[in-house]
Amino acid sequence: MKTRMKKLGLLTAVFALALFLYSLPAKAVPVIDAGANSLFFTNVENWIDEDDSGDISAGDTFYGILNVQNISNGGSDIWGTDNVGGDGTIDTLTGYFLTTVTGVNVHGGLGGDVHISLGAATADPNGVLTAADLSSGVVLKMFVDDTSVGGPGTAYTTNDAGGAAGDIANATDGSVWATLNVGPNGYWYTHAPVVPPTNVGAAIGESWFGLDFVVNNTGWTYLAIDDPLESEAGAGGIALVEMYGTSNINVNDPAITGGDNWGYTSQDPSVVVTPEPGTLLLLGSGLLGGALLRRRRARKS
Repeated sequence: MKTRMKKLGLLTAVFALALFLYSLPAKAVPVIDAGANSLFFTNVENWIDEDDSGDISAGDTFYGILNVQNISNGGSDIWGTDNVGGDGTIDTLTGYFLTTVTGVNVHGGLGGDVHISLGAATADPNGVLTAADLSSGVVLKMFVDDTSVGGPGTAYTTNDAGGAAGDIANATDGSVWATLNVGPNGYWYTHAPVVPPTNVGAAIGESWFGLDFVVNNTGWTYLAIDDPLESEAGAGGIALVEMYGTSNINVNDPAITGGDNWGYTSQDPSVVVTPEPGTLLLLGSGLLGGALLRRRRARKS
């Protein structure tokens, strides 16, 4: 089977994951405080056209990396990435994601767009997900690299001379912070043309996801909640998940990413985690977990 790689990048995307917690702050890196915490990140992505058809179809593969830029609490930053390393220190929260297209269906109301369903892959072309990850359906794996606690101290890149493989290696050499999968109520889908445009900066479509934790080294536990702005997943449009968000996808601009290792960009995905007071769980450490609730928030790069 001839395989052709198409490049998709999510760059100016700002994904906000907020943790709303009521007890002692987490002991894990990076810093999380009690209250509402928002994690904003940029990411890049590639598409492998597995059947060389020139359009997005079942069996195609998507993979990419992300870099959390800052964590805010109550409107103020409480942690920011140190991705420079000039002073011999690095403090980053990065990630790797991998999905496969499970179906392509006509989506009403949007001219030319289709509903592209995404799920877990059975093999990882980049070797980041372990056999255990793949068997658990992991689609997102996040890593902490903090030299103050013995991290390898590798800066995150999107234009490594070694290509996408080099960027992936730089983003995944820390310790595992969390892994997430598309659980029994989960989803990951995109509304976009089956043949994406190629002109720089062009809009592609919008993607939605709802995920659950598999490995959780964040220091907190989360409850499941429905995304009130998402209505296609679950019975009657209700899908209880532990993390959810959305992103607008555009064709990548190499002048922004610093090269052509990646191909499309996405903007303004955001996830907010809020508690559900009547159903919060008290942990043995005295920490209270939260559930996820999305809000959109614009942020300058």
